Amino acid sequence: MTILTVSDLRPDAEVRKAIDTVVAKAQTEWTPLPWEGEYPLSGFGIRQMISRDVTNGSTGARPGNATTTATYWYDISSTGAGPTWEDWINTTTNRDSYIIVEGVFNLSPSPNYVEIWPNPNGQNLPVMPLDTLYAMDVARGWLSKPFAVQPNAVFEVEKKYINASTTERIGILGHTVAKRSFLLSKSFP
Repeated sequence: MTILTVSDLRPDAEVRKAIDTVVAKAQTEWTPLPWEGEYPLSGFGIRQMISRDVTNGSTGARPGNATTTATYWYDISSTGAGPTWEDWINTTTNRDSYIIVEGVFNLSPSPNYVEIWPNPNGQNLPVMPLDTLYAMDVARGWLSKPFAVQPNAVFEVEKKYINASTTERIGILGHTVAKRSFLLSKSFP
């Protein structure tokens, strides 16, 4: 079984299991706050992950651009002579949210990034090849088994590229389970 499945079909059963596991942990950790699904009124809930969720919610720069705070995935640039590995995401997640990573996308017409290496919660996961995405001519790939990043945990992802001086729009697909205050935050311009 490959860790990255290239398909337009999301592995819904595995995603549901990951969400259920995270919700159960959050119910224990955040008691007495109730689980309220997509529109929490007082407890905690869920939404589609946005880039600022990965970088501690209310502070920090967005992945791919060290000087800007925005809610979408910025173009990332390679800085050295390829092929080589570089940091892409290196942050500590917010104490009020769990990140569920379900897949990756690359919207560039001429992709240069060929692998990513996620390290959530201090755990090294296998290197994930991206070149099969490009061979199949799809812009996204789903993990066969999603993984969760705990609150207040280190989350690192390295990227490997072929050529230097390349800019691409690449990002992570997933969900955020978080307290209501985190989900409603509009801290960024």
